[in-house]
Formats: sequence, C-alpha cells, structure tokens
Amino acid sequence: MTRTARGILSAVMPLCAVLLVAAAPAGARDGTERGSEWSASHPFREGALLRVENRRGSVLVTGVPGADAVEVRARKWMEGGAPEDSARVFALMEIRIEPDDHGGLSVGAFVPDPIYSAGDSWWDRLRSRRDPVRARVDLEILAPARCETEIRTVSGDAAARALEGPLRIETERGDLLVEEVLGPVRVVGRHANVTVSEIRGDLDVRVTTGEVEARRVGGALHARSSSGDLYLYDILGDADVEGRAGDVLVEECAGRLRVDAESGDVEAIRPSGDVEIRTGLGDVWVRVEPGKSLRYHLESEGGNLDLAVPGDWSARIDAETRTGAIQCFLPIELKRVSRSRLQGTAGNGDSDARLFAPGGEIRISRVD
Repeated sequence: MTRTARGILSAVMPLCAVLLVAAAPAGARDGTERGSEWSASHPFREGALLRVENRRGSVLVTGVPGADAVEVRARKWMEGGAPEDSARVFALMEIRIEPDDHGGLSVGAFVPDPIYSAGDSWWDRLRSRRDPVRARVDLEILAPARCETEIRTVSGDAAARALEGPLRIETERGDLLVEEVLGPVRVVGRHANVTVSEIRGDLDVRVTTGEVEARRVGGALHARSSSGDLYLYDILGDADVEGRAGDVLVEECAGRLRVDAESGDVEAIRPSGDVEIRTGLGDVWVRVEPGKSLRYHLESEGGNLDLAVPGDWSARIDAETRTGAIQCFLPIELKRVSRSRLQGTAGNGDSDARLFAPGGEIRISRVD
C-alpha cells in the first residue's frame, strides 16, 4: 500500500467525475517505476454503501469515526516500455467516483493491459514485446467507519480496517487483510493468502488456493480452502471448517467445532464446545479443556487419532480401528475390548467420545 507522498494533486469531484492524467512523466527504458499521485474527496452519507473495484493494483479502505466524506488517495505506477508508450498508458488510465441514489459511492480504477509499442519498424514492435509498459493503480481510501463496504481487486492486494458495518472483500489474485471490523465479514479469494483479526460479528472465508489465518472472531466462523492451510484462533461462536488439501489448526473455539478435511492433519486445542472432526488422509490431534462435558466425534480414514485429556476426565469412550492399535492411558471401566475396539467409561461418563480410525492407530492419553 502507498503510504508516502511526493506530490499530491487535490481536487473535489463533482457528482460524477472521471480523473485522467494525460501526460506521463519522462523516463528511460531502464526498468524503473514511474508514478503520479493525486487525491480527491466526495460527500458520503453515514451507513451507505461504498463499492471499490481495482483491476490492477491494491486497495486499502480505513474507517474514520464521524467522517462525512470519502477521501480517495491514489498513485498511478508504470514500469517498462519507452517514454512515448508511457504517454499512451497514462491516457488510458482512469479513476471513476460515482454516487448512487442513497448517499453511497462507487470507486473504480481502470488500468489497461500491458501496452506494446505502436512504432512503425519491426524492431520497435519486437523490442516492445520483450519490455511492454506495465501499469497499476494503488488506492488508499478513508471512509466513514459506519458504512457497508464492498472491495474487489482482480490482480492486487486488498485490505480493510476499522469499519463498523458489513464488509465483503474479494480478489482474483492477491493477499487479503481485514482488521477491526464489526461485520458480518465475507472474504473470497481465488489465489490469495488471507489474514483476519478482531472481527466482532460473523466471518465467512472462502479461498481456492491460499493460506487462511483468523484471530479473535466474535461471532460464528465458516472457513473453506480448496488448497492451503487454515489457522484459526480465539473463535467465540461456532466454527465450521472445510479443507480439501491442507492442514487445519483451531485453538480455543467457544462454540461447536466441525472440521471436514479431505487431505491434511487437523489439530484442535482447548475447544469449549462439541467437536466433530473428519479427515480422509491425515492425523487428528485434540487436546481437551478441563472441566468440560462435551461430545467428541473424531474420524480419520487413513491417519491416526490422538485425544489428550486431563487426568480427571469423565467420559463414555467408544474407539474403533481395523488395521492399527488402540492405546488408552486412563483408568476406565471396560465394557468391551478387543484388538480393534475398546468401549468403556472413565469417571462418571459425563462426556461422549467416539473415535474411528480404520486405517490408523488411536491413542487416548493424559495431560495433567
């Protein structure tokens, strides 16, 4: 994100405005970046909808309590190509700020695809193919904290901070960051690493390829990744997690925890609600919170199960495997025991534990 300024062109936009920079700064074909900065502001009704879209470049939206306008700061960047081609690129780049009928705004940045030389000679065209003009626009926006926000980038990072309303943030390719948002929050990334923290409402994260990290979520969490690890901490509501290819770590979930993983290890530390974990090709490790009477359903088709419990744990236990061994390091009253199955009661049997690992081993151990 652009945080320093060398020169800012300020302007107050009319109700529907298009800002263009028609002249490119001089620059040689040396691979260095060339840029131009400007800023603009527009009235905005608190609680209205703010839409931001950027094809090539980053977006940062920050909420400002009590503000009654949206301030847009932008930097247009270019690299590569010849100076005459840079002028063509600057003529095509534009930023649009358009109001709606409800006091909200749409902010859009259009950046052309890489520009190749229009020179007459075959040598100019060949040289341009090897070094075209590449451009992007980085947007930094200050908005009233109380607003509904939608952010979308095609190729670029996106971030949102300190907002007191619903948020949807999405990218095709880039990293996503969300901090201190009331919510609910929906995060969608095709090729993206996602970092989220301090969400007071519900959180919904869906990533095709990339890593997800979420901390301190005040509501329910739904996280899904087709390829990538998920790291989830301090969830106050229910957590519903789906992973196809990647590991899952959940630490301190106050509500019900459900994890469905096709290929990857799953670790749950001190869950405070009922736990249901299934994985196809991976190990499962769960550390039980002392003093909790819960239901635990752990299943792995091709991995091992490890349940670590306090010494005074009280539960009805049903553990079953087909090819592996079962180890239990707790004093229990046995109901049924064989090489592949163990049923019994520890303490008063306040909790229920069902463990099934047809292709692996099962271990129940004490952690004092």
